[in-house]
Amino acid sequence: MNFRSIPALLMLLLLAGGGVFLFPTSVDAQEAGLKEQQTILQEKFEVEIEALAKWCADDPSLTEERRALENWIAEPPADVIRIPKLPQPGEVKNPPENATDAELEFHAKWWELREAYALELMELSQTALSQNALTLSIELAFEAARQDPGLEAARQALGEVSYQNEWISPFARSQYAARKTWDEKFGWVSSFEKRQLEAHKRPWRSGWMDESIVRKLRSDIEKGYKVQTAHFEVISNESLENAVQLAARLETYRKIWSLLFVSFHSSQRELELQFAGRHSPYRPFLHRVVYFSSREEYIQYLQGSGFGDVSQSTGFYMSDKRRSFFFAGEGSDRATQIHEASHQLFSETDPKIRSKGERRNFWTAKPHHFWILEGIACYLESYEEGEDFFTFGGFEHDRVRAARYHVVTQPGFYLPFEEMTSLNMQSFQTHPDVVKLYSQATGQTHFLMHYENGKYRPALMAYLKAIYEGREHRHLLVELTGTSYERLDQEYHEYLRQSLMR
Repeated sequence: MNFRSIPALLMLLLLAGGGVFLFPTSVDAQEAGLKEQQTILQEKFEVEIEALAKWCADDPSLTEERRALENWIAEPPADVIRIPKLPQPGEVKNPPENATDAELEFHAKWWELREAYALELMELSQTALSQNALTLSIELAFEAARQDPGLEAARQALGEVSYQNEWISPFARSQYAARKTWDEKFGWVSSFEKRQLEAHKRPWRSGWMDESIVRKLRSDIEKGYKVQTAHFEVISNESLENAVQLAARLETYRKIWSLLFVSFHSSQRELELQFAGRHSPYRPFLHRVVYFSSREEYIQYLQGSGFGDVSQSTGFYMSDKRRSFFFAGEGSDRATQIHEASHQLFSETDPKIRSKGERRNFWTAKPHHFWILEGIACYLESYEEGEDFFTFGGFEHDRVRAARYHVVTQPGFYLPFEEMTSLNMQSFQTHPDVVKLYSQATGQTHFLMHYENGKYRPALMAYLKAIYEGREHRHLLVELTGTSYERLDQEYHEYLRQSLMR
């Protein structure tokens, strides 16, 4: 296929396929009716797309359009969560230049179907919100925005605001109001600041000095650069540019994380206001990150501050300090940054959870269920940003492969679910096979996220929320999944065996 000859809209269709609903979840008693309506809408839309594809088949000049339609409704791999990047309306809704009459007719028919489907999805999303099915409500709103990127109700539901014919975050709007724009190298800056930075000047106290001088002055981490995004503040004695890159990566990750873990950042009332477009003035809680210029400085600073032996770590999060610590250069690890940022987001986004995590003994005093705190963070290490998609999961993730090896390929290590859930922080972290435990925790989390199209995913979300809020009890997992430990073990083993056949 000659991709250069394909119009921009058609290229988007070819690349952005992979499932109509991007966050498949299981049907529980409360949401059964909503999920049934979701399925009916999806199947109706697929029939309409298939009819349009047949219409395209009658015209040889629309071969690529027909293939694009088929790709648009294709199911994603069952072991992967795939979230497309939402375009701005002007990037996709205008017909391609120099389009033929047939292409223009296709364009009109295609958008008529998508816009109608998006409206139906938003109506169901509102119903889901009214029934406190928050994750499903956001799932439906996101799919509505994917189908029709210009649908106001959908973009508002996702927390965006309209600005100069684009949909952006409230924080971005506040920056534009302050006459600042986003620069990939320097972050949010005014035109004056950008000119200074491009001239190799850097801010110091109330003025500007030569970059080489400021680098020395900021070598003390306490005097490092401070880079702020909507939800993060990074302080760093590394270069300003690298600090901006880290802050931007974490901010993007937080946006995608928030789509999956809705209950950790929004209540029903907060989402009702968001859906109505009633955004409160921007007053976020900032997640603090300390970013050292080297591993040596990272180790020296933390061990000198009483953090214990961190010589084998590549980053970590301290809930009682509300800080994540990373370093640049040799030995730095992006997977660890995602792992620790995940701990930070789970611990700090909800104010009620945040206040509990500040107590030094909150986590060490928990008698069981520690495994899932590491399991979910390890699972989220699989996060990747591609050109058109964000993804989580996959059976080829290193930790999942290791878990499968010890259960299927070379059986010899496995702690049953009942025993795994009994471990507290100390018994987990001091286990003689702790490395294997981390792999198993990742594999079991992957299972709870993906088994039978996400059958246990709502239970997993409730399990996590209860543990972070301090509401757990010994047999919480079997209560929420509605099955036995033995059945979970059997299904998990079969899940890993089946993964070898994919």
